[in-house]
Amino acid sequence: MSSLLPASWAKPLPFDNDLSGKHHHHHTRSIMHKLHMPKSSSKPNSTLQSPAVLTPPATASDVATIDIVEESPYIVFYDTPANSTGALFAGRLSVNAKKYPITLVECRVRLLLVSTATSSTELKHHTTEIHKWNLVESPSSSQRAHYEFPFSCLLPGHLPTTTTNAKSFALGYRLEATATTAAGDVITSTRNVDAKRILRPSSRQDFFFACPPTDMFASVKFPAVVQPSGDFFVNVRLSNIFKNKKNWQTRWRLREIKWRIEEVEKHASSAPQECDKSPRRRRRSSGAELGQELVRVIGRGEVTRGWSYDFEQGNVDVGFAAKCDPDKKPVLDVDYEGVAKVEHRLVMEMIVYEEQALKENLGQAIPIGGAHALKTHHSLVIAEQSESGLSWDEEGPPMYEDDGGSPPTYLDGDE
Repeated sequence: MSSLLPASWAKPLPFDNDLSGKHHHHHTRSIMHKLHMPKSSSKPNSTLQSPAVLTPPATASDVATIDIVEESPYIVFYDTPANSTGALFAGRLSVNAKKYPITLVECRVRLLLVSTATSSTELKHHTTEIHKWNLVESPSSSQRAHYEFPFSCLLPGHLPTTTTNAKSFALGYRLEATATTAAGDVITSTRNVDAKRILRPSSRQDFFFACPPTDMFASVKFPAVVQPSGDFFVNVRLSNIFKNKKNWQTRWRLREIKWRIEEVEKHASSAPQECDKSPRRRRRSSGAELGQELVRVIGRGEVTRGWSYDFEQGNVDVGFAAKCDPDKKPVLDVDYEGVAKVEHRLVMEMIVYEEQALKENLGQAIPIGGAHALKTHHSLVIAEQSESGLSWDEEGPPMYEDDGGSPPTYLDGDE
C-alpha cells in the first residue's frame, strides 16, 4: 500500500478527534478523496466459525454501542480474477458512548470471507480473515458522545464474489468490529458485505474442430461472456459436407441440433489446510481438492430448421438463440481456489445423416447408412457485464511519470 498512498495517510487516527456530534457530517471521508490507512494486517488466518449466510448478533452494552458504516455500497471487481487490479473498500466505525468519559484499550475491524458447504460436515463453516484494521493502538480516552474511525484497504482482484444461490455451498463477506473498554466491556457489531465481479464486453469465441467419424469440420461462435438473463446468439458452420465420386456425390445433411447449458458446481470434500501467506497471490500453497461435483442443466432447446446449404463451397450454416432458464436461477461463474468453483459449458449434439445422388441429378438424393450424433461442448462464461464503470486505478488522474513529452515550443515570427 505504500506505493499507492502518501505516507501521511497511513498515520493512525487519534481517538479524541473532531468526528463527533453535530460536526461529524462534515468530516465524512470519501474513498475517492482521502484514504485513511490505520495499522493493519493482511495475512490470511483460517478458522472454523459461523456460516456465510448468518450474521452473529451484536453485543449489547450499557457503556457504548458501535456501528459499521460502509462508504462503498458493495465490493466491485472489474475483469477476470487473473486480470483484475482489485477493488477499493472503505467504511467507518461509529462509536456512540452512553456514559463518558470512556476509555478504549482495543478497537479493531476484520473483513472475513466465509464459506459454507451444505453437503459436507467437514467444511460446514470455514472463515478466512482477508484484512484487519487495528484502530486503537494504545488506551485512549474521550469526552465525546459520538466519534468515528475511518478504515479502508485495497482488496486483491482474485478474491471470489458473493455466492448465495449455489446448491452445494455459499460464499459471503462479513465485517466484524470489536471494541474493548478499560472496564472490561466487550462491544461487538457485524455487517454483511456483498462482492460482485463485472466483466467488460469482449469479442466472440471461435472454436474449430473435426467431427469424426465423418470428414466434416465444425466451427462454433458465441459471445465470450454471457449474462444470466437474456439471449445470446450461437453460429454453427459445418464444412466439407460432400464428396464427389465417379458418378455419384455423397453428402451430409443436418437433421437437428440439440443444445443445453450445464452448470458445474465443485466444492472441497475437506477443509483447506493452509492458505497462501500473501492474499494477493492467486495460488494456494496447499489445500483441499475439489472432489464433490454437482451438474445441473440450466437451459436447453432444439433447432430443427433455419439452416442454409452452400454445396458449391461445401458448407451448411445455422444460427440460433440460446439462453439460461431464469426459473433455474443460474449461478454466476466463481472460483475460490481450493474451496469452491462454479463453471458452465455449452453442450451441443448435431444429428446428421448421409445421402447419395447422381451427379446428373443432384436434386434427387437417397439416404444411405444411419444417422450420426456429433457431440461437442465448450466452456461458457456466465457473468455480469457492463460497458460503464471504472476500476480504482482508472479513476484517478494520470501520474506525472505517465505523462508524455511537452508540446513543441512556440517561436515568434521573427525567429
